[in-house]
Amino acid sequence: AVGGGLVMLMAVTLIKFRVQLSPVIKYYPNFANWAMGKKSFEEYIAAFDGRMPRNYQLAYYLKTHTVLTDKIYIWGTQPDVYVMADRLPVGPFVVAFHVKDLSAYEKTMDGLRTDPPKYVVMMEDEAGKFDSLQSWVEVNYIKVKQINEAIIYQRLMEG
Repeated sequence: AVGGGLVMLMAVTLIKFRVQLSPVIKYYPNFANWAMGKKSFEEYIAAFDGRMPRNYQLAYYLKTHTVLTDKIYIWGTQPDVYVMADRLPVGPFVVAFHVKDLSAYEKTMDGLRTDPPKYVVMMEDEAGKFDSLQSWVEVNYIKVKQINEAIIYQRLMEG
């Protein structure tokens, strides 16, 4: 009786105050399906954002082809890759919209020239171009891999 009364009170409260269920409620069935083996890990992470499988693959590649002190730079809007790869970016502008919104193209290039990263990733799906970065990469880097829209360039050895 007490349990039924609490459920009724909760239902009336939710309706009276027009409380909506949290949008995260949809994540629970997604997790349950993955935990029970009904979904692959790629299907599980893709449910959050369709770019996540690519970002995991990209982070894995960068983490396994660098050492902890190597820096990377990604022209795109994937700050999660830096964290998943456990690698630092070059400079303070870690996503393309920072560079664009703050018109920090030259400041970004100065940072890249001063402290060139081992890898530069150019995201083909990034709206907006950074011509000086593209030209610099073409001279100083070589394309080593492509993972969907992510083109990975490795710095050429000097000397």
